[in-house]
This record gives sequence, C-alpha cells and structure tokens, in this order.
Amino acid sequence: MPSTTANSAALVAGGGYPPPGPLQRVPTFIGGLDELMQGGIPRGYVVLVAGRPGSLKSTVAFNILYQLANQRNEPVLYVTLEQEATDVFQQMRGFGLQWEGVRKVMTIDLSALKATNDEGDQLVRMDWFKAVLQTVRANHAQFGLSAVVIDSLNALYQYAFDGELRTQLLSFFHELRALRATTFLLTEMRGGDDIYGSQGSESFLADGIIHLDLRRDGLKVGRYIGVPKMRATKHSTDYYPLIADERGFRIVVR
Repeated sequence: MPSTTANSAALVAGGGYPPPGPLQRVPTFIGGLDELMQGGIPRGYVVLVAGRPGSLKSTVAFNILYQLANQRNEPVLYVTLEQEATDVFQQMRGFGLQWEGVRKVMTIDLSALKATNDEGDQLVRMDWFKAVLQTVRANHAQFGLSAVVIDSLNALYQYAFDGELRTQLLSFFHELRALRATTFLLTEMRGGDDIYGSQGSESFLADGIIHLDLRRDGLKVGRYIGVPKMRATKHSTDYYPLIADERGFRIVVR
C-alpha cells in the first residue's frame, strides 16, 4: 500500500490547480491588503481563514462572498455547519452587509442537521465530508460558483469517522481544488502557537493561509491580519491592524 506521503504527492500533482497562464485573482476586499499580495488570491485556490474565537473569521470570509456578488455579480455559496444562517445574517448586518437585495449569494445551513445528529446514532455515521462536497458540487453544477466558504473545518472534524480523519481531509482538499472555485475553509485556533489547524496537515494542504490575530495591549484587544502563505504570490508576511466597521474592511499600513 502506498504511504500517506506518496498519496499526498500524487493528489497534489494530480491537478485541480488553475491551468498554466496568467493568474486571475480574487480580491479580499480589505483595503490595503490586496495591494500587498499582487491583487489578491489566485482564483481556484483552497485557502484557510484561521484565527481564535472573535477574530472575525466568518465576517471577513462572508464579506469576500458578499462583495463578489454585489460588485461583480458572481455566484457564491456560504455553507454553515455551526451558526444558524439567520444568526450569520444578523452578524453581517452589523458590518453594513445587508443581505436583502443582493442576488447570487446562496447559503446552505447544515447546522440544523448537526443538531439532529446529536440525538440519533444513524446520523452520527453520516460522511460529513462527502455531504458537504455533494452540496457544493450540486450548487456549482447549477450556478457555476465563483467562490465558496465552508464554516468550519472544526465542525466537520467532530463528525469524522474514527481513524479516518487524515485520509478524509486529504481527499476533501483535493476534491475542492478540483472544482476550481476559490474556497475558504474557516478553522479555529486555540492557544498561543501558530498551528493553523488541529490536525497539523491543513497548512500543507492549503494553497494559502489568512490569519486573523487578536493581540492584547493593556485593557484593549486589537485585531490584526497576516498572510503567512499564498502560493504563486509575492506577498508581505507582516501583520497589520485590521479595521472593520460599516465603512468596510481595511488595514493600517505603517
């Protein structure tokens, strides 16, 4: 049987990346940040959006989808496995992202199924990686999705089959990349180390990482953003203060 390392190399080399040629880029719509990464994220990449609770992972990712739909009329999909969709919408309105009237933004709420999952053994054995992939594929086939947010990897891990998580994760990244829709995978970090996923392999499998950091200065907590990794991109690895309000998202470049 081939080793896990050999399988990883075969899958990564097997395709799914954008074809050779000039890279099309998807902006983050964070003022000042895209200029520091050659205009944005290469289209078709699978990107981790990592950070501790309260660091605005969902909001930053949702804003990318919202602006792609609102400004560019591109079809996008937000898949939530933790918060109910109504809670997500309410949170986004606080940042000036009014859901009403914006077409081509689709939301799939799988949190209700997860709640049912806690009640019965039959649903516990669902292949959640497969279920999410089927959901994304079906919407992609119908609408030709430009970008997808999956919120979150941690929620998927709770229902992965015992002993099969690493294999499922490897296949999951490969299948998402093969869709060639830019995909943002939210992942929650805990503690003070810079490990961007609980399995340790997410950083290797992802094409890029956007890290949202919380830093305490006395009694104040500031939000910062950095891009530790973005393949095929010349980018700054510095961290910058992140401003998020009804005027939008922007960084402070000193």
